[in-house]
Formats: sequence, structure tokens, C-alpha cells
Amino acid sequence: MIATTYGTPLSSTAQAAPRKVYSVSLIVRRADAVLREKAKLLWVRGEVSGWKRMSSGHCYFTLKDDQAELCCTLWAKAARLLPTLPENGMEVEVFGQLGIYPRKGQFQLDVSRLEKTGVGGLWELAKGRLLKQLRQEGLLDEDRKRPLPPHPDCVGIVTSTQSAAFHDMHRALRRKAWWMPALVSHCGVEGAEAAPEIAAAIRRFGTRRDRCPADVVIVARGGGSMESLWAFNMEPVARAIAACPVPVISAVGHETDYTVADMVADVRAATPTAGAERAVPDGREIAAWLDEFRQDVRRRIGRATERREEQLLRHYDAVQRAMSRRVALLGSETEAAARHLGAHSPRQALARAEEQALRSEEALHAAMERRLEGLERELAAGAEGLDARSPLRVLARGYAVVSDAETGHLVRDAEEVQPDQQLRVRLAHGEIAVRAEAEPVLAPTHPS
Repeated sequence: MIATTYGTPLSSTAQAAPRKVYSVSLIVRRADAVLREKAKLLWVRGEVSGWKRMSSGHCYFTLKDDQAELCCTLWAKAARLLPTLPENGMEVEVFGQLGIYPRKGQFQLDVSRLEKTGVGGLWELAKGRLLKQLRQEGLLDEDRKRPLPPHPDCVGIVTSTQSAAFHDMHRALRRKAWWMPALVSHCGVEGAEAAPEIAAAIRRFGTRRDRCPADVVIVARGGGSMESLWAFNMEPVARAIAACPVPVISAVGHETDYTVADMVADVRAATPTAGAERAVPDGREIAAWLDEFRQDVRRRIGRATERREEQLLRHYDAVQRAMSRRVALLGSETEAAARHLGAHSPRQALARAEEQALRSEEALHAAMERRLEGLERELAAGAEGLDARSPLRVLARGYAVVSDAETGHLVRDAEEVQPDQQLRVRLAHGEIAVRAEAEPVLAPTHPS
């Protein structure tokens, strides 16, 4: 009897030839190697089905269209880079390598990148999901946003100290509010992995307003792609901003960039420089206001002095007139009494009456003298009080006013003075011109 295999007769020679037998794993590995060599990395579009994420972080799903299905694996490392996970039925585009899964001998695509089709992709989907949640909690409500302090004592900055944005903000603060100290909380600001660092940097300013070292906090980063700015669209940063005890300015990216941090913050600034300028008052405007205030005080003191002098003069004239009328009345009464005594009394009675009238006149004159002296003392005291409040008396006690010889701006801080700078010093009597010879020795209190 001749044995056959699949209808083909086997000769005795074929039956005697040794077999070459391969293991299943070897066949699968070779097939996988051939497939990976022939099929290079490629993009595939399809609909997500059967999405499953394991405890290890790996994700398994099927990509399908109306004619076929393709098993896919998204490894944990790639999955962590996604802003959010896709849903079943969502159309996506994936990038990966075709291969065979050894344990099941299954043809599959190892995915290294996944993107949702349409504008914004998964990034906008994740942003929309977070905004919906924050809106439901009331964290985007306008009535919870706090006004910025008009005159803060200290500014807090959350950014990378190695970034160009930090140096731009430093220059803006020095230019507009050179006296203002700044506290910098350093953190990474690049990509989704920076979100925990940014949130921790914000929380360094505490949870209570009365213990916060800054009066306003600026969260800042320069411009970049959506992926590089993504940390500012993540939940940890949004909640840290909402929990900050003082008003927060979000100054992330350029004017066209709009992040979740911008919507949760109390104020949004188009750029980091704009954020620094929004946080502090303009020192030049304050100096101009102070100068106008001093001029107004001088005018008010002058007018008050004039009014007081006029009042004292009017009182003095009124007293003079009243005393004159009283003297005239007493004189008339004295004359009448003298005539009466002359007509009805002996000479001695007349003499007594004349003596009494003389004493009354002397007493009246003494009263008039005392009244005049009192009025003069009141006038002198009023003039002395006005003179004590005069700004010129401050100079007379040895103080001086120092200003820049060219611009006329007042000098309040030794750090403002540069070597060889020409200055003008006003004293109680006259002015002198001086020149600064060395660097100031007073330690700076503003940000360096």
C-alpha cells in the first residue's frame, strides 16, 4: 500500500528523507520580522472599537472601516502623552508599525501616536471636557473673579527662571515699578508633564491671603505649540489657580493663545510682558501725582493762612469798634452824671462822681488793653501753627530734597543714583549741584 498526503503519492525515498520541523514561536517571529521589514511605519485611519485600557497602562482596541478590522496596541508610554483617551466610535488616525502579536499569532499595529480627526483633535476634546467640568463647579463664573490690587507691596511670579518670558517680565517690572519686589516660584513650563510642577509652584504661595507673601501672582510662559502649552490646559494647574489666596494673572503664550488657565484666572494677559505691566502701577504716573499733590498742599496752606489772617483782622476791627462805642457811651454817661451832680449835689459829691468816672474810664482802658493783648496772642499762635506745618520748616531743620539735575525727578532710593550722575540738592536757603562719585552702598529691596 502506498501512503498519500493531500492526494500526492509519497515515494519510498520521500518517506525516508528527514523532516525539518519548526516551532510555532520561530514561525511567528520570522513572520513578524518579515512583516516589520517590508511594512514600514505608516499612518492608518479608522473608527475606534472595543477600546480597553489595562492596569499596566497599555491600551488595546480595534481600528475598522466598512470592510475590514485591524487590531491595535497603544503602549503605556505613548498613552501617557495623550491629552485624553478616545471613545468608541471616534474616527482617529494612528501612526505605527505592523507586526504579529506572538502569544496569539495575531496580525496587529503597534501604535506610537494617535490623533483624532478634525480641528483640534484630542487636544480640543480634552480641553472641552475639562472646561465643562470646571464650569459645572462654578470655577469659570465671572462673579468669583477678584480685582487686582491697585498698589501691591509684592508680586509673585510662577514660571521658569531660564525662560525668555521671565527676563521679559523682569524688564517690564523694572521699567514700570522699579521699587516693587518680586518672588519667583520656579517650575518647568513645557508640555503636559510640567502640569504638576506648575501647580506645586502656585501652591508655594499658600492657601491663606493673610499669610501669602505676594499680593498678586502671575502664572506665565512664552508662546509655543498646543502640545508645548498643554500643561496650562490641565486640571492640576486650573485647580491650583482657583485655590490661590490672592488674585492670579494668567499670561501664557501669545495673544492668540487661549488656555484653561486663562479662563480660571482672575485676569488674562496676552503675553508675559503684558501680565507684568497689568500687575503693578506706573511709577511715573505716581511721581507726577505726588508732585501735583505737593503743589496742591502748598496752595491749600496758602489759602488757609490768608483766610485765617482775614478772620483775625475782622475780629480785631470788630473789637475796636465795640470798645470805641463803649468808651463813647461811658463818656456820655459820665458827662450826664457830672451835670446832674453839678445841678443837684454839693461840690464834694461832684468830686466823688468825677473820681468814680475816672476810675471807670481807667478800668475800661485796662480791659481794652487786655482784650487787645489776647487777640494779638491768638493771632501769633495761629501764624506759628501755620508756619510749623509749612514744608519750608522741614528744610530749615536740616533736611534736603534731592533730584536729578537733568530730568528734575526726585531721588528716593540710593540705588537709583548712578556714578557721575549730576544731582541738585535743595536746602532751606538755596540749592547746590553735586555729582555722585561711587555706587550706592544701600542694599536693594526690589527684584534683581
